[in-house]
Amino acid sequence: MRKTRVDSRSRAPVRRPTSRVSTPMTTDSETGAGRSAADFIPPREPTAAEVRACHPWLEAEIRLIHPKVIVALGATAAQALMGNKFKVTEQRGRPVPSAWAEVVFATVHPSAVLRAPADARERARREFFADLAQVGRHLEGVNR
Repeated sequence: MRKTRVDSRSRAPVRRPTSRVSTPMTTDSETGAGRSAADFIPPREPTAAEVRACHPWLEAEIRLIHPKVIVALGATAAQALMGNKFKVTEQRGRPVPSAWAEVVFATVHPSAVLRAPADARERARREFFADLAQVGRHLEGVNR
């Protein structure tokens, strides 16, 4: 039986990179293959050193996949791609030209919607899905 690796500070389980993901950050337009930042980081907000340490793998995967669009879910993912000054709250749902892909879209992390106070959760959910709808409309235009 394999032992589960845990983070030395938080004692949370550490996920190993896998070849299959359920929430893609990058997706190959032909095969639909994708990767998530969660494949590289522990289940907590990563430190700046952890983000830097994972950057070479992220770069290599993006070069391999050549995505037309990248959707960054949350500030950590967006800032890893767009720099520390990128503000998801100000730029969410808008296509941003990028060296990583034709455009990068950023939105809040889905867990932020789930953690929103009950009175604000429905609005957060609608805004999140509106951001994803923007990505869909962009892709429709790209694939014509």
